[in-house]
Formats: sequence, C-alpha cells, structure tokens
Amino acid sequence: MRRDYTAGRAKCDTEGACRICGASDPEAAHIIPRSQVGPPRGEHEDNIVPLCWECHRSYDTGKLDILPVLTRAEQAKAVELHGLIGALRRITNDRQAA
Repeated sequence: MRRDYTAGRAKCDTEGACRICGASDPEAAHIIPRSQVGPPRGEHEDNIVPLCWECHRSYDTGKLDILPVLTRAEQAKAVELHGLIGALRRITNDRQAA
C-alpha cells in the first residue's frame, strides 16, 4: 500500500518553517510514528508537525520536547492514537517516564 503524504506535505508547505527553530523547508515529522499506529491513521494531518531535519532527528531520538509547539488538535490526536501516558512519553523528551 502506498502512503499518502499529501496532508503532511501541505501542512509543511503552508507553515513553511520548523516549529522549533524556524528553519525553512520543514519535513513532515510524525508525532506518533506510523510504525506504532499504521496507515491511514498515522497519516492524519494532526499527527504531523513541521520540523527541520535536525529537529526531526532530535525528536525521533528522544532529545527534543515538542509539547510546547503542538496545537490542541495535535495533542488530542496524539492521545487518541497512543493514549495519554504513551503520548506524553513520546512528545516530551522523557521517554523513560512511568
């Protein structure tokens, strides 16, 4: 099955900058990884946050807390997809939290 990146790319094009550092030409970073929720749920636009490649890598490796830059809709989608505790562990840099 082919993944549909239309919503994520459109969101990045519309915002035009990384939400963390402001760099231009951001990537579509998945708040909750597709591997944990699967398509098509993981491709929803509220599961995407525009990040530059450096911030994207920092987030994926657990070194970056993106909670402060997420909209309420994005936070709600993360909780819907991964549960409250799972979402908090993922979107903050404290992946070891109980």
